[in-house]
Amino acid sequence: MPDNKRTTVLVVAPVPPPMHGAAYATQLLLNSGFCGEFDVLHIDARYVNKVSELSGFSAGKVFKMLGYLWKTFATVLTRRVDVVILEPAFYAGPFVKDAFFILLCRLLPVKSIAWFHMNFTAMEFDKLAGVQRWFIVRMLKMLDRGVCVGRKLIDGLPQQLDRSKLAYIHNGIPPLEHLDPETNKKDKSKVRVMYLSNMGRTKGWHVLLRAARQVRRVNANVEFHFYGNPMADSPIEEIREEFAASGGGDAIVYHGPVYGPDKNDAFLSADIFCFPSMYPPEAFPLTILEAMNAGLSIVTTDVGAVAEALDGEQGGAVVPQNDPSALAAAILALADDPERRQNQGRYNRARFFEHFTSEAFARRWTEFVRGVED
Repeated sequence: MPDNKRTTVLVVAPVPPPMHGAAYATQLLLNSGFCGEFDVLHIDARYVNKVSELSGFSAGKVFKMLGYLWKTFATVLTRRVDVVILEPAFYAGPFVKDAFFILLCRLLPVKSIAWFHMNFTAMEFDKLAGVQRWFIVRMLKMLDRGVCVGRKLIDGLPQQLDRSKLAYIHNGIPPLEHLDPETNKKDKSKVRVMYLSNMGRTKGWHVLLRAARQVRRVNANVEFHFYGNPMADSPIEEIREEFAASGGGDAIVYHGPVYGPDKNDAFLSADIFCFPSMYPPEAFPLTILEAMNAGLSIVTTDVGAVAEALDGEQGGAVVPQNDPSALAAAILALADDPERRQNQGRYNRARFFEHFTSEAFARRWTEFVRGVED
């Protein structure tokens, strides 16, 4: 490579809409200082515009895939791309689609990086047919490097892969504006528990709803506020019915999705952030980083690499999945101990600014890509 040529990086991945973790993380990378270090090109390999349409086969998706393949081929050759970043899915069906991009990169004069946003165990690799397992491993071995979003997630990748080619880079987000818990006064008369994620059942909102009823029977000063979009398995009518049946009134409330300044206000009014996910592909959810930025104590489950964000239980409590009683016990313990909540919140906020800002995220990616070039 000529000394005066900057490395050209092509990112082949979707950005929102629809809004989901992998697409948003791609958008964050493309808007970060990473793009100031390299000549970054992007192919928005988006197949749908709604979360509900992400799964399932269609002829339209096949035609789009062929178009993205051709665009990738043409871009690599005409723009003299050095590195291609791909985002393979971790379900057997969608992985076949992504394998075409891996094969293409193998045939072209580029280095290929797979950015794994999901927990590989969601694929249930060991339960697949032998030929499927062989195909997946064969494709993954064609990649030059692989990046998981958490250290723990590397362990879930097939054991046949060369661990020296795998790394992890935690996600990072821009600090939310005007979000300083030390200078914003909260209502001290109540303890507010906040849930913010998609309202899919595998995200655990219904488990928290059951836990909320248990908590309220013991401590009536604890409130629960839920924010998020309805999902296919939780339509808005069903959500409203379940919240009405909870009998919580104004103390157990579903507010719907929240964005921008309203989201900031929701974080600032909260004391505890609760994320009881049992979503199999869960990796390193950005909502946890937002809660850390807000200086909140966090109660979560040990899914994906979530515990890595909290540094074990330094920033909160980690409870078993799908266990409303354990969730209620952890919330009650924090509700009765304001000093502990504040200490955990300060720890989380300091840890966020040290490790999980968009600047730290861009710096880690820059160092990694430069290492791939060598």
